[in-house]
Amino acid sequence: MKEFLKKLKNWLEWYPTLSILLTITITIIFLSQPPEAVYEYGLFWGFVPEEPWRLVTSHFIHIEETHFLMNALGVIILGGLLELTGVKRKYILLGIGMSIITTNIAILAVQIFRPSIVGGFSGVIYGFVGMLVSIVGWGGIIALGAWFFGFGFLFLGENIAWSAHIGGFIGGLIVGKIIENKT
Repeated sequence: MKEFLKKLKNWLEWYPTLSILLTITITIIFLSQPPEAVYEYGLFWGFVPEEPWRLVTSHFIHIEETHFLMNALGVIILGGLLELTGVKRKYILLGIGMSIITTNIAILAVQIFRPSIVGGFSGVIYGFVGMLVSIVGWGGIIALGAWFFGFGFLFLGENIAWSAHIGGFIGGLIVGKIIENKT
C-alpha cells in the first residue's frame, strides 16, 4: 500500500491535476446550466450591489458551446503548462483569484460606457497567460496568445469581453511577479 501511495503521489505531482479538476468543474457547470444562465449568473454592474455572488458565478458559466470549448481548452493547455513548469498549485490558485478580481474590475469599468452582461472563464485563462509571461518570458507565449486572439476574432466575433481578457492578463502578470520574487 505504501508503494502505491508513493506512486500516486509522484503521479499527482507530475500530472496537471489542478487543471484537470478545473476543467471538470467548468464542464459539469456548463452541462448543468440552464439556457438563461448568463442572465441569472452573469456579471453586470447594475446587479452587483444586490447580487454580489455574480462576481464569482459569472466566471463559471458560458454563453454557448464554442465559448465553453475554448475556455476548457485554455484551462487544460495553459493551466497544464503552469503546473508542468513547476509552479506550485497555491500560486495557480492565487492567480485564479487575482485574475477574477482584476477581470471584474476591468469588466465593470467598461460597463459604465458599454453596458452588457458577461460570463465565462476567459479572464482566468488570460491570467494564466500573464503568469506564463512573467515566469518563462514572451517567446512562445506570443504565438500562443496570437492563436487565442485570432481564434476569438474568427469564431466568436464581436461578443467578446476583451476587458476581461486584459484584466485577467494583468492579474496573471501580478501573480507571476510574486512568484518570481519568491523563487
